[in-house]
Amino acid sequence: MKKKRCTNYVDKVLKIDIDLLRKSIEPKTVLFEIIKDFGFIDIDSIFNVIDAGSGKSFYSKKYFLVKNRNKLCISKLIKDRIIEISKDKNNIKDPIKMSLKFVDNFKLNVIKNKKVAVLNYDKLEFPLTIRNWKEGDWFIPSGMKGRKKLSDYFIDNKFSLIEKKRCFVLCSNNEIVWIVGHRIDERYKFVDGQEKAYICQIK
Repeated sequence: MKKKRCTNYVDKVLKIDIDLLRKSIEPKTVLFEIIKDFGFIDIDSIFNVIDAGSGKSFYSKKYFLVKNRNKLCISKLIKDRIIEISKDKNNIKDPIKMSLKFVDNFKLNVIKNKKVAVLNYDKLEFPLTIRNWKEGDWFIPSGMKGRKKLSDYFIDNKFSLIEKKRCFVLCSNNEIVWIVGHRIDERYKFVDGQEKAYICQIK
């Protein structure tokens, strides 16, 4: 089908390639056939943004659509959430599926998997919280000494608009411990010589 030629799924996000869409015989009709399945009906307004800059967003009951460079991206609507994590909690399912584990006498190996955070248990204050990031948030990226605003971190690491909307942070006593799935705060990372580790792993 024509609509499949200009779409693909990446990490649960439907991406519509605008350049390929334009090459369709009837691009507006093809776009409508794609977006109607997600509850978007204002085809004129959405079609008009393909020539606009990045950032324009549209919302249906369950999804949002955003123009990001040469793509129209559709993802499930992300609601603001704050989830508490007690000491005895060993997994959560919402807003992110994650296992949680305390390990005594932990021996640190090099872990390059961004889905895993090994934290210094003694620095944490429970209950921890997971929430959406917000403007003004800052942390100290692991390996660095100074503060960095999350908004600047997103720019430096070329986060897409969708990635920013889907970003959650793990916090201890209102301080960011981990940008979930991306980077640990320097103050809370587990290092050699420490014994008690708290391991968070995205499933």
